[in-house]
Amino acid sequence: MSTLFVLRNQQSLFLNRQGEWVSGREATSLFRAKHKDEALNEVFELSARDFTQRVQVESVPASEKGQPVIPEQWLVDAPEPETELAQASLEGLDAGESTSEQPQQSADLAAPEGDFSQAQPAQMQSA
Repeated sequence: MSTLFVLRNQQSLFLNRQGEWVSGREATSLFRAKHKDEALNEVFELSARDFTQRVQVESVPASEKGQPVIPEQWLVDAPEPETELAQASLEGLDAGESTSEQPQQSADLAAPEGDFSQAQPAQMQSA
């Protein structure tokens, strides 16, 4: 068996190929690298995007199909993001929501009324 490198954060969640943190139970969707330097580059990119993440490169064996084999003690019971997203979209469509509707602009965000073309800049006070 060969070795693969996966990324695990401080909550024992694993990075998947879409850049989401998941439980790791679906090994086919996990980010994996054959070389440790590739995994370290990904850690660097993740840290640049979110400095609060504490990401570790973990060495795991590969299955015969080339999938990472995650040790059972590393797995946590976390919902998979794809499942939640799919469920939320199905519930919204069942409730009669249309996905083509445009959101209405809030009254507070509307442009102020009036003619500001003749507005004068504030005078600077000298010190």
